[in-house]
Amino acid sequence: MVSHKSQLKLKSLDYALISLALTLAGMGIVMVYSASMVSSIDRHEVASNYFFIRQCVYLVVGVISMFFFTNFNYETFGFEKLSWYIYGLSTFLLVAVLLFGDVINNARSWFDLGVFSIQPAEFSKIFLILFLSSEYTRRQNRIENFKWGYLPPLVYIGLNLFLILLQPDLGAIFIITVTTFGIFITSGMSWRKLSIIILSLALVVTLLGTIVMQSPERFMSQTKINRFTGFLKPFETEKDAGYHTVGSLLAIGSGGITGLGIGQSMQKYGYLPEPQTDFIVSVIAEELGFVGVMVFMIILLAIIIKGFRIAGRCQDPLGRMIATGISTMIAVQALVNLGGATALIPITGVTLPFVSFGGSSMILSFMSIGILSNISMSIERKKHMEMK
Repeated sequence: MVSHKSQLKLKSLDYALISLALTLAGMGIVMVYSASMVSSIDRHEVASNYFFIRQCVYLVVGVISMFFFTNFNYETFGFEKLSWYIYGLSTFLLVAVLLFGDVINNARSWFDLGVFSIQPAEFSKIFLILFLSSEYTRRQNRIENFKWGYLPPLVYIGLNLFLILLQPDLGAIFIITVTTFGIFITSGMSWRKLSIIILSLALVVTLLGTIVMQSPERFMSQTKINRFTGFLKPFETEKDAGYHTVGSLLAIGSGGITGLGIGQSMQKYGYLPEPQTDFIVSVIAEELGFVGVMVFMIILLAIIIKGFRIAGRCQDPLGRMIATGISTMIAVQALVNLGGATALIPITGVTLPFVSFGGSSMILSFMSIGILSNISMSIERKKHMEMK
C-alpha cells in the first residue's frame, strides 16, 4: 500500500515541467548524434557514436540528480544554515580549477576525470543562486539596509566572479550577473532603491566595457579579440576570425523552412568548431529548418515560463528567489547561445540548456528542474492542506 504522504507527493509532482525537460533532452540527444558523428571521426578520432553514448550517460545522471533534488523539502532542508557551506564549495571548486584544472579552448575551466569532465563554473551558477537566495531570505528584516542587508552577499558573489574571470569564462560571468539581477527584483527591496543599485551597476559595467574596448589587447587574449572581430565583421574576416560565425550563418540560412533533413548538414563537416555544443542550434536549423528550431525553442520557452510561474505562485521569499534565479539562468543561457550562433553577440562557448553536448551542462539543467519541481510540489502541498 502506498502511504498517504507518498500519494500526496506523487499527486503534487510537476509532471508537465519534468516531461518538457525530458522531451527537450531526448530531442537534443538525437541532434547531438547527428551533429557530432563527423567530427567524432575526423577531429576527435573516436567512434561516430562517441558523443551520443556519453550524452546518454549524462542524461541518466542528470535525471537521477533531478529526482534527488525533487525529493527533499526545500523549506525544511535549511538552505539558510547551509548557505556558507554552499558558497564555500563553489569557491573551493573555482580555486581548485585554477590550480589543477585543464586548459581547453584557451580557458582553464575544466577538471578532466578521465571518464568525464567537470566544469566548476557551471555548478557555481546554481550554487550562487542558492547562496544569494538564502542570504537575502536570512536578511529580510534588514533588506532595505544596503550596507548590512544587501552589500555583503554581493561582495562574495563578486569574489566568485573574479575567480571565473581568471579562467576566463566571460559567458558564465554574464549569466551569473544577469541572474543576480533577477534575484534582486524578487528580494523584497523597494523599487526605488533597487533601481538606483541596478543603474549604478549598469553604469560601472558600461564604463569597464568601454575601457576594455579602447585597449582590448591589454585585457583579452588574441582568441577573445578574434571572437569580437568575428562578431563585428564576420564576412570581412571569414577566412580567419569570422570563419565560424559565417559557417553558423550559412548553416542557418541553408535550412530554410523545413531543413535539409536529419543527418544532412554540410557545415558540420569541419566548418563549425563544436557542432555538438556551441553551434548545436546551427545544425538543428540546417537539418530541421525554421520549423525544427521553433519546436525546440517553444519547449525551452515553456520550461522558462513554467519556472517564472512557479516563482510567481510561491509565497515564501526563499522559494521565490530560487525559482526566479533558476528561470533567469536558463533563459539567459539560452539567449547567449542563440545570440552567438546567429551573430547577435560574440561567440562565448555557452551551451544550449538540455540540448547541447556536455555533462556539466546537462546535470546542472536537471538539477535546476529538480529544485523547481521541489518548489512547485511545496506550493501544491500547501494548496492541498488549505482545501482540507
